[in-house]
Amino acid sequence: HFQQGPLPGRSGCSLVSMAPLQENIHEAVVVTARGITGEILLGPQTFAFETAVQTLQEKLLEVRQPPQGVRLIVGRAELHAGDALASPVECTAVFSSLELTREGRERCLALLSRPRLQYKCFESFAEDARADEQVVLQAVRRDPMSIRHAHPACRNDYKIVLAAVEGNPACLKHASAACRTSREFVLMAVEKNPLCLQYASEACRADLEIVLKAVEKNASCLHFAGGARWDDREIVLLLVKRNPLCLQYVSDAHKDDHDIVLTAVEKNPVCLRFAGCACKADWDIVLRAIERSPVCFQYADETCKSDRDFVLRAFAQTPPCILYAQSAFRGDDELMREAVQSNPRCLEFASDACRSDRKIVHAAVESDPSCLRFAGDSCRNDREIALSAVRGDPACWQY
Repeated sequence: HFQQGPLPGRSGCSLVSMAPLQENIHEAVVVTARGITGEILLGPQTFAFETAVQTLQEKLLEVRQPPQGVRLIVGRAELHAGDALASPVECTAVFSSLELTREGRERCLALLSRPRLQYKCFESFAEDARADEQVVLQAVRRDPMSIRHAHPACRNDYKIVLAAVEGNPACLKHASAACRTSREFVLMAVEKNPLCLQYASEACRADLEIVLKAVEKNASCLHFAGGARWDDREIVLLLVKRNPLCLQYVSDAHKDDHDIVLTAVEKNPVCLRFAGCACKADWDIVLRAIERSPVCFQYADETCKSDRDFVLRAFAQTPPCILYAQSAFRGDDELMREAVQSNPRCLEFASDACRSDRKIVHAAVESDPSCLRFAGDSCRNDREIALSAVRGDPACWQY
């Protein structure tokens, strides 16, 4: 134990004592930190065997504002950051102020402002520079992962951590535990970069509001949600309402849920590709998707794509989907004749053979004279078809 008072060469520092308590356990180390007046600063707290002393220092420093330095003393020796905690201890710490001079700050900011940042530039700065808010902010804006080398108090600073996660979501894992467990902070962090959800605490990853905000910006964040509640039908429905692309990350059972898939498809028809087989074979769902995006015809189940009645209905509703139909249907004269009677625009997407079929073209032109422009050369040179088109719309003379 040490007498209270400053250590040599450390004016204005307070002291804490450190003494071994028992034999090495090899599983865990219990640490208690006390101030020079005997108050407990940390613990008793359990650390893994051979945890670096730096971890203990960081826990003591992250909540101290303004940032300070700390020396840990055991017996008559000092523990260094690279030492390992090999046995339970009571510790005594010496805190010192860290204040960067104006000249020092300007010199560091100048180094960080260079067009080509020197390798390990920020890491090589003195502790007082790595504890300065202006310097740390400049560093994380140039290289977000610089936060790894910032002072623990800076890694507990919302402003600094938010600036880092905006550039790289992985920076959140280097933030203080207080940041990663703070609901308020994690909400702000996912607003900046939704992918940082994966580095938040388990409680935050299970928080409905936080997860909804993250998946609203990036559906893949549903992968990082914690807890079992994400299998609840009502919550899944809420998720796809926020971001329909969430459908690709939900369970197979929900991918076959009619209401969930229909909700997703109405917001983003391409989500049909993530639906289960039962929903891909559901005419109502598939036709809704095709209506919004003809390309979705290719995502329909084979039972739909090979059903003549379904194909005819799809053609009549959304002619461009003909491009994605089986070649047998695209060249089916009888089917295309029925299709152009329902929607003459189908002629535009029919096969070359069908666009040169006199009966099909005549049926389309009678309904919509302007469809003459989609006909083959032989039909546009047909006097009867041309006359029918021009009588319906004189402007068709140009075709």
